[in-house]
Amino acid sequence: MVKGRIEPPKTKYGRREVRLPAPLVYRLRAHLAALDDQDSTALAFTNRDGNPIEPGNLRRRGLKPLVEEVDAPWAGFHTFRHTFASLHLSRGTNLLQFSRALGHHSAAFTLSRYTHLLPGEEAPALDLSPTPTDLLVGADA
Repeated sequence: MVKGRIEPPKTKYGRREVRLPAPLVYRLRAHLAALDDQDSTALAFTNRDGNPIEPGNLRRRGLKPLVEEVDAPWAGFHTFRHTFASLHLSRGTNLLQFSRALGHHSAAFTLSRYTHLLPGEEAPALDLSPTPTDLLVGADA
């Protein structure tokens, strides 16, 4: 939603399929089935008049009371994206797949944007001493 109009994403990388967990898909399907308007282009979530929800209203009436309730006034909608990124990076998600999920043009861009979320400040020391397995393999040679 840009200046009151629904517009496509800014770049071709923003146009993508977004994978959802199965429980969320079931709930979304049930929600859509309950809507009066079964038009395939209908919006899934609207205001009371059936129009798109204005981002400012959603922020003011939905998010702000919620973040005040949980005492997290710093949280905004972009916090959800940042949390999504943090969880994926901490779980070792393939960087290329992760970059595509975020709608970025390259994995390098994703890494530059979220590198501060990766664990550890420094690269570990590279230990080149032989392991017990290396010594056994060397004995057969």
